[in-house]
Amino acid sequence: MPIFPGPVRHNNDNAAILDLTNLQVVGIGIFPNVGGRDALHVNMQTNGYIATILDIDKTFVFLGGDWSDSTNWSSVGGSVLPGGGSNDDVLTRTGEGVGAWKGTLITKNITIKNHDVNPGASEIVFSRKDTDGSTFLGDTLGEIRAEGFTVGGGTRTGNPSIKFVSSGASSTASHLESGIEFYVSNPNGTQKAFEMSSDNKVVFASVPDTNIPTVVLGGMYYNTTQDSYFVGGEPPEVDQFG
Repeated sequence: MPIFPGPVRHNNDNAAILDLTNLQVVGIGIFPNVGGRDALHVNMQTNGYIATILDIDKTFVFLGGDWSDSTNWSSVGGSVLPGGGSNDDVLTRTGEGVGAWKGTLITKNITIKNHDVNPGASEIVFSRKDTDGSTFLGDTLGEIRAEGFTVGGGTRTGNPSIKFVSSGASSTASHLESGIEFYVSNPNGTQKAFEMSSDNKVVFASVPDTNIPTVVLGGMYYNTTQDSYFVGGEPPEVDQFG
């Protein structure tokens, strides 16, 4: 290989000395698409190779491994989002430097903070994705639910939850009434404990004589057999009223 004592120049300032589109330079090249990059001869492939892909206007660095595996290429000058997904999907890490779009966010915990200069209340809002989507009587507008599994990941346990439910027609045509339902998990599965109705009533779950709950000071339940409410005094006393 010849050794030049100084910078190499073309005698025509408007002509190139090297043309990266000819793909004969080890370590760097310009390709029309990913397929062209994947087809580069193995003699020209090297770790750290810089490849510019024209049809997507992005440049990548080869990290080693399988040349045609896209996960072995790292974007230069910004991240590359994976293809696919739908509006409002979330990007989830699926491996080292790899992500995928998911319709459901799965995470260990969520902390919500409001960092505005004059922050208002932080909020969790359940909202229909399509503003034109109709809401009907009895629709669940949103739900906060906990779930678990038996040892070994078998049958799911009961799911205590709080549901926000469209519960009735309003006096104004532009709104539907809504309430809040509270569910607990017991040996019989997930059961409604009580609800806050749209007209501000607290409605307790119905309990028959055959399933009287354990007495707890201040506890209250409605007995369907006796059509009465009971409130817990000092155990084991129970006071009836109604």
